[in-house]
Amino acid sequence: MATSGERSCEYFRGSGQHPAFIFYRSESNGSHTEVQPKAAAGGLCYYPEATCEVADFSCCAVTSAVSKEADRCQLHNTIYCFAAIFLAFQLPGLCRRFGFRSKASEAEASAPKFLSPSKEAFENPYKPIEPRPTPHRPPKRRRSRQKRPPEIFQFLEDVVAVKISAAMVTGETHLVRHILIMGVVGGILCGTVAASIATAICSWPAAIQWILAPYSMHDSYLQCPLVPQGPAAADSARMYWLLQVWSWPLGFACRAIKGFLFGSGDIVLGMTVLGLANGIVSIGGIYLFFLPQPSLDSLGWISFASSGASFLILLAMFAARRDLRKRYDMRITRPSDETAASRPAEFSVRSLWKETSREGFMAMILDVSAQMPATVGIYTAGTRLGLGAMYQISSLQAAFPQYGLAWVVGLTYVLRLRGTQLVSEGEYTQFRGLFRLATVYSLLLIVAVAASVIPYSDALSFLQAEQACEYASDLSCLPHYNSIFGGGHMTGDTLQQAFLYFFTPVLIARCFYQVFKAGMYVCLDWSFMAKVGLISLSCIFVPAILVAVWGLGLPDEVCANAIDAEAETPAPPGAYDFDLFVLGGGSGGCAAALEAARDKTKKIAVADFVKPSPQGTTWGVGGTCVNVGCIPKKLMHIAATKKEDIHDLASYGFRQKSDGGVVDVSHDWQEMCKGIQGYIKESLNQGMLDGFEANGIKYYNKYATLKDRHTIQLDDGQGGVETVTANYIMLAAGGRPNHGGYPGADEHCISSDDLFWLKEAPGKTLVVGAAYIALECAGFLNGLGYDTTVMVRSMLLRGFDRECVDKIDLYMQKVGVKFIRGTVPDRFEKGTTKKVKAIWKKGDQEFSDEFDTVLLAIGRTGEGANLGLENAGVHYSPKTGKVAAPAEATNVPNIYCIGDLVENRPELTPVAKVAGKKVVHRLFQGDQEAMNYRLIATTVFTPLEYGMCGLNEEQCKEKYGDDGYTSYTKEAKPLEWSVVKHRSPDAFFKVLVDNKSTRVVGFHVLGPNAGEITQAVGLAMKVGVTKNQLDDCVGIHPTLAETMTMLSGQKIEGVVCES
Repeated sequence: MATSGERSCEYFRGSGQHPAFIFYRSESNGSHTEVQPKAAAGGLCYYPEATCEVADFSCCAVTSAVSKEADRCQLHNTIYCFAAIFLAFQLPGLCRRFGFRSKASEAEASAPKFLSPSKEAFENPYKPIEPRPTPHRPPKRRRSRQKRPPEIFQFLEDVVAVKISAAMVTGETHLVRHILIMGVVGGILCGTVAASIATAICSWPAAIQWILAPYSMHDSYLQCPLVPQGPAAADSARMYWLLQVWSWPLGFACRAIKGFLFGSGDIVLGMTVLGLANGIVSIGGIYLFFLPQPSLDSLGWISFASSGASFLILLAMFAARRDLRKRYDMRITRPSDETAASRPAEFSVRSLWKETSREGFMAMILDVSAQMPATVGIYTAGTRLGLGAMYQISSLQAAFPQYGLAWVVGLTYVLRLRGTQLVSEGEYTQFRGLFRLATVYSLLLIVAVAASVIPYSDALSFLQAEQACEYASDLSCLPHYNSIFGGGHMTGDTLQQAFLYFFTPVLIARCFYQVFKAGMYVCLDWSFMAKVGLISLSCIFVPAILVAVWGLGLPDEVCANAIDAEAETPAPPGAYDFDLFVLGGGSGGCAAALEAARDKTKKIAVADFVKPSPQGTTWGVGGTCVNVGCIPKKLMHIAATKKEDIHDLASYGFRQKSDGGVVDVSHDWQEMCKGIQGYIKESLNQGMLDGFEANGIKYYNKYATLKDRHTIQLDDGQGGVETVTANYIMLAAGGRPNHGGYPGADEHCISSDDLFWLKEAPGKTLVVGAAYIALECAGFLNGLGYDTTVMVRSMLLRGFDRECVDKIDLYMQKVGVKFIRGTVPDRFEKGTTKKVKAIWKKGDQEFSDEFDTVLLAIGRTGEGANLGLENAGVHYSPKTGKVAAPAEATNVPNIYCIGDLVENRPELTPVAKVAGKKVVHRLFQGDQEAMNYRLIATTVFTPLEYGMCGLNEEQCKEKYGDDGYTSYTKEAKPLEWSVVKHRSPDAFFKVLVDNKSTRVVGFHVLGPNAGEITQAVGLAMKVGVTKNQLDDCVGIHPTLAETMTMLSGQKIEGVVCES
């Protein structure tokens, strides 16, 4: 354990006093200095002074002790593996000496003995084979094939090698030319098809992100600056990916040519020339292009050039080797008359190609079955468990060839090539001895590897994942480090455990798989190979993946690591002016401050200052929701529904007293606004200020920006500036509407910041936008009697259930809202008296109209760019103005962010309030629970209110498939509308159910008081309510809400079945 002040920390799981890595800080003079650790809240050591963010500086490395242990492991591994070879060759003699013989060998005394293939069976398999005429012998199968599992298309090399080897032994040299041509053409064709598919995937952002950065699906909440986020990783690696995949066609063709060299016995010279040439191209490319400016693109071009150079070098070697061309009649034109005459009468090139293609396909099935578990396993680990699990699996995969598997792969080359010769010559007994010797050697090798690796498993794990040490330099990356090496208070599997418990068992499986697969190639049973592959795939791999997927849970359920990593060593009392300073006086910030103030020993402050909108509108404390959002919006929505209710009075028998006519009223905008603004100012704004004073919270009506990670500058807007300090800082400044950059927008248009504080009625209004703010405002303006038009670029309420949105669209049209679709404003100009002229285009045609008011509701931008975040090193998006804050923690340990300012979080007031309280609990009360963003209910207050919780139907189709969920729907007419003739049954319920668990995964309701209904359903969904439980619930009659207990019918092609 390392000691940092009064707290100790752990370097990794079970580290004691011995670190695995040493960390450095880069100095301005080019040197580096070792840095010491600090203790994170989770008990792990981390190194904030290490310079790991600089790309060309190696900020950490394994310690000398770890390096020596790893070197010792490598030395012992090499010695033990050589000893296994020696023992394997001595074992036949020992068996004979002590009288151990098999019955088969005694019965076949004339045949070579099964444990004596050391001379005959291991003749140099790479010696050039002289073709010889085929003597008369009983007909038997004469072709075999080999391959190895590292890549699916390895079979191209192995097929060519084994078939040519068999042809040479049997004297069928006329086959060699066709086998080679077929291998080269097949390789180019397979590579081209595979590269084309991979290129198509590049145009699908989600797919390329999943391929290149699968961990982002799980670790997106961490926002570790040392790990590229999913989209960024995909963009940076796209060109590298394309260059890699388009090196496949020539690379696969090279495999076929190398197979020819193996099979014909000319491999030594050929591979020597190829290796030297490849080394020159690769090393030259690295020194000339990569080292001066390291990038993935440079590596991609080097790989692409290396593949092309290999192909050209192999062709050049053929051109220079006249003996090869003459021996195998290697010419592009038709074969010579002599070669044609030497062919058997029954020979058919077409049948040869057909047979070999079929055999190759069946061999590839076995290869796929071996490669797919490793590949899909890595992706499953990444998407379900994150980057740490990917590191663990990848490190194990990289270690297998280094510490044992490469020896077995070399053995299988001998087994396949020499075994093919023996089987082709009819020497079955000797091949059996060769195969048994290979099996014995594999067993001895496994023992040797286990003896050399297990004692050094910790050192090997650190060496294999050395690049991951940099994650211990940043608190937001510490969960990655922990998920690889463990340590502190966090639990879970580690790479050290993986090497100790899984390396040897997996190596056993892979070694024997290699040997037995080589034996199957030699035995020529292609259909059996395919069956083995399919059975292993369906009976072992698929169930294992399903168990992993279903058993590991959802990525967004895992955030404890981010929470544990977020805090640094607490500051001593009195070190700062405040324990917590909140930037922003909105609902979330105020809730957090009031929650923190429960502890009377803490000093809390809130700064809130509203910069006027382009139209000069400003307001008091309370933020968007209180002043220009939820509260005034809902009140104006209520006002519109009150007017609609008045129109319904005639159906209930109400008449005007004066003339007995239909009840009708007029609306006074100023009077409504006076009441709403009075409530906001007197009850809400003042109530918050009173709450601050009563709880000892210091309130600054000043604009706050960060000077550094602990210092806040306060500007009163009149030249008065002061600075204060705080231990913890919470960013809760939210966002402001953007005007879209349309010419004339700032001069002539308003936003939701202005609408609720207009001194005059809006009159004829154009609302630009299609999200909930636009439709809610358009709805209540129309309901209050103002001519309202909505300009929509594409679709309404993107991201909501389309069936429900379509019903809202129809209802809004029915009540009088007009729509201009498929366009956006071109510009705004001053119209006639107090009017705004809006101009838009459709195709080449220009349209215009004049409006009293133009409301822009096209989106909001976070205030991140205006808070001085760069001074404190807080990461935020310049495009959205929002902060990356997984588990509400920014990349700076003492700075947190909540509410609308957080990237990719729901912009909802209750979310901000709960998130703020959760952060306070973690900072001051020791609670480790983060905000749970799943199953958050919400309501859109359009004229036909829309409440929803969980998934929409489009998301259900994507997640469960068409047959994996059921949609239950029902239309209803609220009782209060039943006697109103102009009302139609527009209320609508939809419940989406996961067929497997029968849990309700989505709820949607359209109708009056939809929010009140949805709130109760949201609670039920939080505790996992099922469809059966919903059906068993007894409804309250007569209410609209009871409809959701009667959804026994299933929607079928738009037809609603009654219960």
